[in-house]
Amino acid sequence: MSAKEKKEKLTPAKNVTADILVPRLIFILSVLALLLFGLVMVFSASNVEALNNNENPYSYLLKQIFFDAFGIVVAIAIWRWIPFSIWKGKFLWACFGLLMCFMLATLIGGTDILGARRWIYIGPISFQPSEFAKIILVLIVAKYFAEYKYGHIDFLKCVGIAGGVSLFMFVFILFGQSDLGTTIICFVGILALLVFAGMPMIIFWILLAVAIFFGLFVVVASPWRLARLMVFLDPYNDGAEGYGDGYQLIRSYYAFAEGGFFGVGLGNSYEKYQYLPEAETDFIFAIIGEELGFCGCFLVIVLFSALIISGLLIAARSNSRFAAAISGSFVIMIGFQAFLNIMCVIGFAPTTGKPLPFISAGGSSVIATLMMVGFVLAGSEQDSLPDKYEKRRQGFKVSAPSGGGRIKTSTADEVLEKVTKQRPSRSSQSSTSRTKSSPKRTSATRGVKKTPNIKEPNFIAKNDRKRASNHKSYAYKRSKAAPSFKPRTTSAIKSAPKSNSRTTTTKPKSTKPKSTSRNRRK
Repeated sequence: MSAKEKKEKLTPAKNVTADILVPRLIFILSVLALLLFGLVMVFSASNVEALNNNENPYSYLLKQIFFDAFGIVVAIAIWRWIPFSIWKGKFLWACFGLLMCFMLATLIGGTDILGARRWIYIGPISFQPSEFAKIILVLIVAKYFAEYKYGHIDFLKCVGIAGGVSLFMFVFILFGQSDLGTTIICFVGILALLVFAGMPMIIFWILLAVAIFFGLFVVVASPWRLARLMVFLDPYNDGAEGYGDGYQLIRSYYAFAEGGFFGVGLGNSYEKYQYLPEAETDFIFAIIGEELGFCGCFLVIVLFSALIISGLLIAARSNSRFAAAISGSFVIMIGFQAFLNIMCVIGFAPTTGKPLPFISAGGSSVIATLMMVGFVLAGSEQDSLPDKYEKRRQGFKVSAPSGGGRIKTSTADEVLEKVTKQRPSRSSQSSTSRTKSSPKRTSATRGVKKTPNIKEPNFIAKNDRKRASNHKSYAYKRSKAAPSFKPRTTSAIKSAPKSNSRTTTTKPKSTKPKSTSRNRRK
């Protein structure tokens, strides 16, 4: 195989069919629309906060533009430049080790923000490692379930490694960083991955029941989580007449009530003037409802719905089980986090502190979400590099005899190509059959094509010789057994006498007129 052919096999497929191209285009447009919409809303919701902190009113916007641009570059790299099969090897475990180092550093020397230690500063930029733990966890579980489905490992090894890593990450995120929201999103992603991997539904319902029971136990065992749950049920009864834990949700209600159907206008929000906490991050959907009203909120929901549907179509039409499981899991995680944030803001779920994907201000969240987008788009391509089993299939070789009695080793494609080149055309066969060296044909072999004397592979030449010998023997038997006869005319058939005997044959009457004496005289 030449170097050019190897390069073509290692690069993703460029000719994409319409059933993949259309969902991919809708998915990309939905992501870009959400990013642009988020930049507008981040500037509208954060300029007052920036002025209050004696900063440039464009400071939040400029940071968000940088995070979005960096995330887009990473997503494109995952989609087009990084081979998809690299996530099946040791590189994935290297990423897992690096992630654990950052999470341990956050646990030891992280920064407390709003009562939680989830961030670590790298220079002037804060970094939240748990956002990237969602990606690594899904990739590890998908890797081992794909190997189990292909029969490379047994069930016990698959469950032992994938389940052990998942349980370790859940415990570390939930108790080490006190992040119940990220734990729930990771668990939803793992459940979606198992469904796409072909897990029986009975196991799905068992895991879901166990997760609900464990989640309720964690909420009841934590006093501040239990207080947040009670506030969700009745935010006005928070023990401080609406100015305690229920204050943020009440101000969100005011924002939606003020916005109505069309909103008060872009940039005219009242709640962003230090009334609604975290207006540019967790509760940015309330600012959208106030400034753009029901129409703006409905637009956001339509864009997320289009992203989820198109992403699931990409996963369903992916070319491998590994890519389909990863794409579907990441789409479900993005959609679940988006609607979880919306439900928290409108009061349909307890506050979890998770941002709205693509729209809320923040670096780690938007970069991690755009990385998931890159994986979804990479799932619509062919695997960039073959695994070890694919390499064995590509390296399958057969041996064919060449000139000089030596054996030349070549691939099956090269052998077939040589055979087609060596086969002469019909005109050349007819010209060579009339040469002096060719033996004289008899009546038995007349009409039988002579096989060319070509050095072909054994498995092809043997079949050709067998077919030719069968054809010659059949022609010879037919020429010996079949007597020569002339066809009977229609009049002779009509005038032939009928005979009941099957073995006797009647000679047809001659159609010549009888010679009479008168005719002889003439």
